[in-house]
Amino acid sequence: MNSTKHQELQEAISYFVEGFPDKSILDYSVGSTKYLDRLMDDQFENGQLKNTDSAFAKYQGTILTGVSGYLAEVVIRASDGASIDIDAEDENRYVNFKVAGANGWVFQPGQRVIKRIQQGAEAEFYAYVLSAIKYLNQDKGDSPTNTYIEEVYVREPLKQKVSRPWWKFW
Repeated sequence: MNSTKHQELQEAISYFVEGFPDKSILDYSVGSTKYLDRLMDDQFENGQLKNTDSAFAKYQGTILTGVSGYLAEVVIRASDGASIDIDAEDENRYVNFKVAGANGWVFQPGQRVIKRIQQGAEAEFYAYVLSAIKYLNQDKGDSPTNTYIEEVYVREPLKQKVSRPWWKFW
């Protein structure tokens, strides 16, 4: 890891956290990533910025790098032996940096930010962080399990059908 590049990433994280409207909710917990999902929903629609004249639009490169780094920090703090790996030679280093676990699993939070912009809520950060933490905390020989079904998407029971004549739509 290149310490200068790591410092730049830390500065982007600090810039993002300090500029967040309510800094107290960004506590590097898994639950705090839900607020990042809300931020992305507020700023982007169908892969495009909703307001191209906003402060977010003006500083989106730094903000999105900060979001990527924040996601990495959340995963690292909740995982045993995980670390950030930044390739100083890569011109897209802050999109392509990796969070590597002691067990060999690798995640790229910067890529997830791009995917979240393009795919919207379907690629939520909360589910991504839960999966990353689960995989990074597994032993090297363990086979992966389906995190999404087990932890994230707990479905509500179906509503009972209301018995009414077919011609009534309400």
